Amino acid sequence: MLALSDVRMLREFGIVTVVDLSVSLLGVLAMLPAALMLAERRAVRRSESRRPGTRRRADPPMTA
Repeated sequence: MLALSDVRMLREFGIVTVVDLSVSLLGVLAMLPAALMLAERRAVRRSESRRPGTRRRADPPMTA
């Protein structure tokens, strides 16, 4: 609603807010899946290294 205001200062603040939130959303959508995948790999490696008598498997090759 701020972006539609008649007051120039509020309108500009609204536009900046929309742009800021859009950039943040795009950043999260781009980075969160990769971060979750890396965290899962790290958790698997830790759990494998804590079990006695098991060897660590090599990660499968990454494909694009």
